Amino acid sequence: ESRSDGQSMKRMELKQQTEEAAKGLGRIYMLQGKQEAAKILMNFATEVEEENSNE
Repeated sequence: ESRSDGQSMKRMELKQQTEEAAKGLGRIYMLQGKQEAAKILMNFATEVEEENSNE
């Protein structure tokens, strides 16, 4: 039971981080354009995948 609590906490945390990242990405998009924002998003996705595969 406590494990599922941990999971939902982690999900909430991830959702919050994702929303913050999206806001930051929006600013980068406005300032530096689509290509730069896409590059950062790809790097972020790669990092998340690596973290998930390490668990």
